[in-house]
Amino acid sequence: MKREIKFRAYDTITEYMFVQGTPGLETIQSFFFHIPKNAHLMQWTGLLDKNGKEIYEGDILRNTKCKDQLVEVYWEGNVIQRDDWIDWGGFYFRKIKVDEDMTYAVYQKQIEVIGSIYDNPELLD
Repeated sequence: MKREIKFRAYDTITEYMFVQGTPGLETIQSFFFHIPKNAHLMQWTGLLDKNGKEIYEGDILRNTKCKDQLVEVYWEGNVIQRDDWIDWGGFYFRKIKVDEDMTYAVYQKQIEVIGSIYDNPELLD
């Protein structure tokens, strides 16, 4: 099964999130033509949260059945297994606060996007 490749980018100067698919940025070509060079690029994981929201790199997720479980989504090109990561096909969930196995919550659609590392850096503490 193939998934659509989509991106978003955060401009740290204007603090604006460019999202592919919004008017004027529908295609990958138009998206890359309009984003600033200093923007941080993030790819869609192909996953949706429990509300149907797309999950991108840089998102912060919460397990809705155990509100204290938080993870950050990121891409890791070099596959290395560590205790503080959960592997999801090249995308990883870095544990911020996790007491139990977050992978189960992903499979059961119990996760929701509650912010991003750019919009909500306080959640990383």
